[in-house]
Amino acid sequence: MRHNNKINHLGRTHSHREALLSNMAVSLIQHKRILTTLAKAKELRKYVEPLITKSKEDTTHSRRVVFKKLRDKYAVTELFNDISQKIGNRLGGYTRIIKIGNRLGDNASICFIELVDYNELMLKGPKQAMAKTRRSRKKTETGLERELNSTDFVPQNTNDKKRLSIFEKYATNLMFLKENGFINIEMKYDKTYICPICGCQFSEKSLDQTSENSLTLEDAPPKSLGGSANVLTCKQCNNTCGYKIDSHLVSRMKELDRVKFIPETENDIIVKIDGVTLRGKIKVEKDGTIKILHSIKNNHPLQLGEIMEKVKKDMVIDMNFLKRNVIPENLEYALLKTGYLLFLEKFGYSLILDNCYNLIREQLLNPEKRIYPMGFWFKPLFPREMNGVYFVCDKGLESILVLFTLNTGLSETMFGTFLPLPINPLKDVIQKIDAKIQKEKTFPLTLYPQEQKIADYLSDKGNLAAMYKWIEERR
Repeated sequence: MRHNNKINHLGRTHSHREALLSNMAVSLIQHKRILTTLAKAKELRKYVEPLITKSKEDTTHSRRVVFKKLRDKYAVTELFNDISQKIGNRLGGYTRIIKIGNRLGDNASICFIELVDYNELMLKGPKQAMAKTRRSRKKTETGLERELNSTDFVPQNTNDKKRLSIFEKYATNLMFLKENGFINIEMKYDKTYICPICGCQFSEKSLDQTSENSLTLEDAPPKSLGGSANVLTCKQCNNTCGYKIDSHLVSRMKELDRVKFIPETENDIIVKIDGVTLRGKIKVEKDGTIKILHSIKNNHPLQLGEIMEKVKKDMVIDMNFLKRNVIPENLEYALLKTGYLLFLEKFGYSLILDNCYNLIREQLLNPEKRIYPMGFWFKPLFPREMNGVYFVCDKGLESILVLFTLNTGLSETMFGTFLPLPINPLKDVIQKIDAKIQKEKTFPLTLYPQEQKIADYLSDKGNLAAMYKWIEERR
């Protein structure tokens, strides 16, 4: 009898059932709707909905918990970057089961299971009842009402409102620059946003996350390193750069924390005892005590027991941290991307549309090959208050210096990146700076502006005119 046993084993062993549900969950996340039997759909719903809820909190821990279930990095990326944004204001009930009859042969009940927010027909809702007519004259629509009724995008949640606010800010900046003759560019739409990475133009309708290549919030620095989203990039650039570039920077910064043995941290390790390799965790207590833990789950039970009996006091143990696959060049490009987006945040489109910035865009889109000159980043010993975007005003070294801090939650590290100006090739600037460092060890740079909060390069016509005049004189 199955009293008090609500689990449907689906006629499979535990491991087979877990693999089945994991694969079905991946298919549902990728295709948004799948066809299956009613019994499997009901079990899949209980399996996948907690994972969708987990995706609302975009942290490294949450991603690891979900990846443990799905075992598919592309599905995890799709879930956290796309689906979590779509269902942000839904409290539960993310899936819908639609019965469609019985299957020929075994007469099994079959159905569709889908993500409710991706069924456009169901989202439209019922038609509104016709209003009662009256003999009074119909009121004419005012200009303000007409403007409100013609809005292309209507925000539905907090993220939508933030995307719309950022879109309006930079679309206004682009129009301001064109109207005042600072830039000469043909815009496709009345309100245009240009993706800073690929350079494609987008309208306000692209804020709708159901569109093919929507505009998404972009964190600079990455969110897990203390950054916040103040600019937009297209979905394609966001996903590509996040997976190929940003992940390497995050992994490297976490690795640097591991070797410091910071209290109240826990890290995966590989231990060798008597020639036997074991997997475990090293845990640093609040008082600084270090413990090495081994679990039966990650090691051979009999082998683990035998080895633990041999461990004695003052015994030398070979230990290594479990290394992540970090590509050093991609780590550098993540620093370049962070500096570039912070530069956009401060200066808008006033400079990044110049051809000299094509070098940055090409590098971010092609991290497999070196395009941007080496030596563009460094670790300054400045106070955190120096974070900001500066002009380097020294003759022959004219460039942009972006200073920012990466915060892992356990440590802080400041970085500086050099970006080009349409005055000197950046490669020449970096070579001159390196030569001075080797000759003089230290030398001062003339930076402007010193007061970051006062300088406005988004809507102040006087500041922009002075900037363009200075660049023209230095050419």
